[in-house]
Amino acid sequence: MKDVFLRSKLLLRIPYLFSIRFRMIHFQLSICVILFTFVYTANSRCFRAAVYEEVAVGGNFADPKDEALDNLKVYKHVVKKASENGAEIIVFPEHGLFPPFDRDTLLRYLEELPNEMGKVNPCEQRESSQNSIQYQLSCLAKENRIYLVSNMGEVEYCDKKDAHCPADGRYQYNVAVAFDNKGYLIAKYRKYHLYGESDHFDFPEKQEFTTFETPFGKFGLFVCFDSLFKEPAIEMVEKYNITGLTLPTWWFNEMPFLVAHEYQQSIAMGENINLLAANSNDPNLGSSGSGIYCGKKGALVYTYNEKTVAPILSIATLNINPNDDKEHCIPNAKKILIDVFKYIPEIADTAELSEKYKVPPLDVNVFNRIKLNKSNDEIKLCERETCCHIKYSINEFSLKEGYTYYFGAADMIRPEELGQWCEQMCVLYAYDESKKTYADDVGSRFDYFKLSAKFATKYIFPSLMTNDMKLVPTNWWTFHKNGTNSYIETKRDVRVISSGLYGRCYDRDPKFH
Repeated sequence: MKDVFLRSKLLLRIPYLFSIRFRMIHFQLSICVILFTFVYTANSRCFRAAVYEEVAVGGNFADPKDEALDNLKVYKHVVKKASENGAEIIVFPEHGLFPPFDRDTLLRYLEELPNEMGKVNPCEQRESSQNSIQYQLSCLAKENRIYLVSNMGEVEYCDKKDAHCPADGRYQYNVAVAFDNKGYLIAKYRKYHLYGESDHFDFPEKQEFTTFETPFGKFGLFVCFDSLFKEPAIEMVEKYNITGLTLPTWWFNEMPFLVAHEYQQSIAMGENINLLAANSNDPNLGSSGSGIYCGKKGALVYTYNEKTVAPILSIATLNINPNDDKEHCIPNAKKILIDVFKYIPEIADTAELSEKYKVPPLDVNVFNRIKLNKSNDEIKLCERETCCHIKYSINEFSLKEGYTYYFGAADMIRPEELGQWCEQMCVLYAYDESKKTYADDVGSRFDYFKLSAKFATKYIFPSLMTNDMKLVPTNWWTFHKNGTNSYIETKRDVRVISSGLYGRCYDRDPKFH
């Protein structure tokens, strides 16, 4: 009888004991969360960011929105992983949710978006369709308490009262959107510099300059091909007091200056601005290269030259103000491979891997160039308003047994059908004579070089790549700019695939459209 009484008494205490235990666990978890957050945010001059280089899911879907929703399944896990690693903002690539189609097919993926920012929270709107892209993105931001930048397609209907209304009665825009960590839509930018997209997207009426505020700085929005032009990015740096740029992109790489991660770093260093860039990953199209860049410090973490399909989440901590030299933010950088097929197993059998990474080259004949024949030498070249100078030292055996090296200068209007621009270039590059193209795998070791440029523009972007198109750490070399004069100088020996100074003479750009 006594045992029964004791067991009964114990049973009565179980809910109480469980409650105590639960509160202890909850308290311990709370402490863990606080400590974890403290690790990444204790310094108010630093913040943690993430970018996702995506392998988009495609296929024959009965309902086009299913394609976007399948990609959003992956986004859900990526955002959660970023948040668990302390990220306060994440950027996704251009065309990450749906591929480009003809105008009518694309319409099925497009959504109407509000024009008033900061007042609409799709995740909390009862009338919002839970299958809408903006609803899903808003909820991802809210549930993970993270700022989120993504690419979308927008439709805006019009009628004959609008003299510019397209014949089908609607405008279709390629847009970048930003949601705050409560799920509110706080920024929308319509891509102005369309690249081969004008048959299915419309040009905005005017160039937009879109920024958004966060507790860790003020950011500008732009998309892919916009990055080659003064507006909007450079204008926002100079006139809008931003501390960072966010770039969703689907970038097709080009040697020797416009390989994605190389060019992204050159923007960050050339303008001394933070840059969060997310690219699509498609080696068959020569599309890869994403990263987090902190002003003149360059890349804190990046992806590059992937030989196979590789969706990667990159995370790092950086200074809120890239000009803040007093505070050193420890990057604590991470790269996390995302198993897309784990989240969407039904597409696993249709996945294709690529063994060859394709990087289309800029025609070497555009350069006034000289072959390096001596192990120690100085060379000067001029072309129109561009003058280039190099002083170098290279091991004589490497010079004879490795790839051929050329030093070149160019000053031209790029004759692209899809958009023309003015560029001034001084470049040192390795050349594979057997394949008649730029080398990209193993460069020769230079003991030292100093590459200088005198351009007609102050907008100058530096680059230095080594074996397999990796970026040479910025503490191995110096970039200095004074007006239209600039130079790159190495601090130690380095294997060189290419290095150069890329000047953008915006004032000579032909009208875009």
